[in-house]
Amino acid sequence: MADDRDETEDWETVERLFRGGASYRQCEAEVGGRLTYSRIRRRAIAGEWRVEGTELRATSTPDQRRAQTEAARQQSRLKWAEEKDRIVSDLVATVDGLVAQVFAPAVRKEVKVVGQGEGVSDVQIVDVELPQPTAADQKAMVTSAAILIDKIQLVTGEATSRNENGPIDRAALQARAAQIRDELAERRAARDVGGEAAAEG
Repeated sequence: MADDRDETEDWETVERLFRGGASYRQCEAEVGGRLTYSRIRRRAIAGEWRVEGTELRATSTPDQRRAQTEAARQQSRLKWAEEKDRIVSDLVATVDGLVAQVFAPAVRKEVKVVGQGEGVSDVQIVDVELPQPTAADQKAMVTSAAILIDKIQLVTGEATSRNENGPIDRAALQARAAQIRDELAERRAARDVGGEAAAEG
């Protein structure tokens, strides 16, 4: 009974993913291969599953089904592209924040033993103001920013390379973040133009 219940839940997951635009292979991977590509495909065809936003009916011709499904998958790809841009924008904002902190005044907490007189002392945590973070903290910030830029390049499909042992190059990090923002703006503009052209067509 447990296996039947688990498979029912898998089928519900697969149908939901398929209707959202996922491919058979993606559905198979999502449920850990418990439902195979061929089983998912047969069930989708037999059940006339449709991707959200399409109008697949029993009377639809094969060509109409293919065209409508492809249109829905294109919409799904567009949504994923927009989601990637949102993720990249958030990562770039985080990089900007880290870079801004590299040479900014900082506060470091230190443990101090404060004498109270007559041989009595007290341990306190005090804030120590610094003109900029310590070298170790600066290296950690730059390393984090470099890792984030590496992840940004993975998301956007660019080649990645990272050198965490070189000198701190704040200008290079800022320039790369600005370049990524410009690329995002260009991609969004291109999608807007493409969407308008498709609507007019």
